[in-house]
Amino acid sequence: MKLTWYGTATVGLDDGETKLLFDPFVRMNRRLETTPVEGFAGFDAVLVTHGHLNHKMPENGEIVAFEITHGEKRIFLTGSFRDTPEIAYPKDVDLLVLANGGSVFVPEKTKAFLKKYTPKAILVDHFDDAFPPVTRNVSVKRLRRTVKKNHPEIRFIVPEIGRAIEI
Repeated sequence: MKLTWYGTATVGLDDGETKLLFDPFVRMNRRLETTPVEGFAGFDAVLVTHGHLNHKMPENGEIVAFEITHGEKRIFLTGSFRDTPEIAYPKDVDLLVLANGGSVFVPEKTKAFLKKYTPKAILVDHFDDAFPPVTRNVSVKRLRRTVKKNHPEIRFIVPEIGRAIEI
């Protein structure tokens, strides 16, 4: 199965038979590199985790996440992220697609989250600023350092727009 990041929180999954698109991004700023809408043609389904000016809001207004199982692989995709006691995320997934959402993660919370959920790999997405909406990408260096220092066994992936990653 291949995962392709299209910018902001937009992720495509393709197993050779079915193509899923998560959180298609509508470009709001010419300075950000994004995939044109035409680049999203050919997907079998579009799934939305959260609403912003740059995404369509799920009908009920809630933030949702997706756990995808394909063969022996488990992927957990968060389009927008919040770690609170009332939310239970799946543990030991092969890949956590983690929305950084404007540098939400601080080292202490990141360490606790990773100790609790132990993903094998993290692909960081949505590493842009939320306010003002999506005007620039933000650095993921602090998040990467925290992961590598406290959990060197976790693979940390910063995707490139349009480049597929084999899962």
